[in-house]
Amino acid sequence: MSTGDFDPIEEQPGRRRNSSTTLVVVGAVVLAALAGAVVALSGAVMKKDSAAATRTTDTVAAEQTVAPTAGSSPTTSSGVGTTTPTATPTGRTPTATPTAGSVTPARTSFLTEPWNEGLDFGLLTGVRVRSDGTVVLIVDRAQFLTGDAAVAYGRTHKLELEDDYFLVNTNPMVREFTLAPNAVMFGNQELTSNPNSGDPSHPQRLTAQLLVQRVNARLAEQRAAHITGPLAIKLWLQHSGGTDGPVVFFQEQWVP
Repeated sequence: MSTGDFDPIEEQPGRRRNSSTTLVVVGAVVLAALAGAVVALSGAVMKKDSAAATRTTDTVAAEQTVAPTAGSSPTTSSGVGTTTPTATPTGRTPTATPTAGSVTPARTSFLTEPWNEGLDFGLLTGVRVRSDGTVVLIVDRAQFLTGDAAVAYGRTHKLELEDDYFLVNTNPMVREFTLAPNAVMFGNQELTSNPNSGDPSHPQRLTAQLLVQRVNARLAEQRAAHITGPLAIKLWLQHSGGTDGPVVFFQEQWVP
């Protein structure tokens, strides 16, 4: 077979350059696409981090509580009011705090009807003085009933009312009350300079020192007369800060 039967294919330089150019263009497109993908991915990561940071900042700001001012409710930084429930102890009833105006002023003068003044009553059995000079009253709390209360008590217990009063003492426990430094005190029988005078119309003002002296004098008289048992000096008392608080006023009750 002669070579003339076939025309050999000759290389066409122009066609090969076009193919090379195409490969270069395709490669450039692929690289550009990859670069765009990397940029897009980086942007997404940055946006995600930025959003997370924004959410964290917002959460901290929302949870940060602003200290309330007097008379206001606690508020957050967003200005939304919050309510904090107040727990009431089980079995307890809330009580109102007394104001300064609700406190009864201490008496300063002798009372003609102390049983109508809402005072405490007890039997003074002794006194003692602490190392700092504070005087302590030793008192057996009791009831002094007169008038209608005495009549009712006598009728209930079938007792004859002889001296217009009943002294009722159902609890022998003694209590100790400190004497306030500026307490107002009146003796009217055993705590006077003449305890046997029998004159209830001349009460005497006492000082703490005079009180201690006269109580010790009555105790000495009992011992000299071989009288057993404690003193029982009848007192109307006013306390400060509750029924067991310091005594700011007392006066002795005269009896026949």
